[in-house]
Amino acid sequence: RLLTQVLDRGAAGTDVESVFRAARAAQALGRPRDANTLYRAADGATADPAVDAAWGLLFLEKYNKPEALRSLQDAIKAEPEWAPAHASLGRVLVDENPPAAAASARRALEIDRQLADAHLLLAELDLNNAKWDDARAKIQGVLEINPSHLEARSWLAAIGYVRDDPATFDAEVKRVLAVNPAYGDVYRIAADLSARNYRFEEAVALTRKAIALDPGNTRAYGDLGMHLMRTGDEAEARKALERSFNADPFDQVTYNLLALLDTLDKFVVEKSGDLIFKFHPDEAPVMREYAIPLAHDAVKALSAKYQIAPKGPILIEVFPNHDDFAVRTLGLPGMMGALGACFGRVVTMDSPKARHPGTFSWQATLWHELAHVITLQLSNQRVPRWLTEGISVYEEGKARQEWGREMEVPFALALQRKETLKLKDLNAGFTRPETIALAYYQASLLVDHIVTTHGQDALRRLLAAYGEGLEGEAALAKGLGSSTEKLQASFDTAIQTRFAGLLAALRA
Repeated sequence: RLLTQVLDRGAAGTDVESVFRAARAAQALGRPRDANTLYRAADGATADPAVDAAWGLLFLEKYNKPEALRSLQDAIKAEPEWAPAHASLGRVLVDENPPAAAASARRALEIDRQLADAHLLLAELDLNNAKWDDARAKIQGVLEINPSHLEARSWLAAIGYVRDDPATFDAEVKRVLAVNPAYGDVYRIAADLSARNYRFEEAVALTRKAIALDPGNTRAYGDLGMHLMRTGDEAEARKALERSFNADPFDQVTYNLLALLDTLDKFVVEKSGDLIFKFHPDEAPVMREYAIPLAHDAVKALSAKYQIAPKGPILIEVFPNHDDFAVRTLGLPGMMGALGACFGRVVTMDSPKARHPGTFSWQATLWHELAHVITLQLSNQRVPRWLTEGISVYEEGKARQEWGREMEVPFALALQRKETLKLKDLNAGFTRPETIALAYYQASLLVDHIVTTHGQDALRRLLAAYGEGLEGEAALAKGLGSSTEKLQASFDTAIQTRFAGLLAALRA
């Protein structure tokens, strides 16, 4: 009621502050069209950077990053010391360039040490790299300033959930709901962090709880649609996405996913045992003859090797248009470096026509993603990224030697320059554009080293240890009887031996 009064009075007013307040009220009420109109009116009447920064956040909420970037750059140009604009700029950059996002957040904190959004952005970046204690410390810093900061408490709850600490999760949820009994985002944020850690079915259940608390939360419906697509339930995903779109037609991810589902409706469905393939009708007559037998070979070989019968059905969708693959995977076009993705029982990937001939092997990609099915399921979706990616790249080369990645020389050069990644930093290497290719290859070398020194059974035990909820040193101790320090030392020795000849040739 209060927000509606602010909106009505401000929209009818003439002074800039009232119009700006009305725009923020409209945004909080989930009325993006009204908010956009009012921000435009306020922006035209003043050069206040607060208007541009808030307007940029509206665009970012709707995944319109180009307009968000423009508004935030305008705000910083008008006032270089406007901290909220720097923090929001970090939000725009977080997916494509995490280091640049962190730099923007740190710049904001140089100006205003108490800016909660900057602290929380840095905490989220830590969470993406499984730096739980660092993230918790940043969140606690926000709560020292404002103990009732609902988003900060929700992130603490999310950490408790993902780290299998139900007491912390329940306690933080209780604190949040004591302040606002309808704050569904406490569950939605936990679902978001669960999805970032491959636990998509749990993300679905948590988002449903968010909607039960706050049925008007259109973002939660959009998130639910995304999570359901990653579990393979496309029919239910469409219902959730349509509910979100009907309430908010400006969310680009929701719009993209609905358009993608319309495209998939025209695909040819091929069922073979526990495998369900979806091919573009122009490609189905050829692709079915090659992809289906190869997928069966991969599942059979990997299931025997890791001693697991994967839960099906396994849905495999193959796209001749790369942007369709990107939207199916993340909701937005782009992802130029990616060829495939796996969510446990759903695989999405480029078809041969999605790339220029000779630039990638779709067969290696399919094998790689099906290896993820095995490692994700064997670890109960709890495998760290370095291990699941390392195993998938390792298994590519084991399946067919010609699928091995041509990274020997770049890795040797990095070794020569002492720029290889420490094992404790290997996960973070996957989030930095300049190190991601190195991280994939080094992770595969580490997996090869584990198998060579400890055996295939030990690799399986390590995955199972993560599945039991163990982390870090505890998982390495149970799976390998080792520690990060010992594994680092033996890996360094093995790498120097393996690459000695190439390093000598490079020096010459």
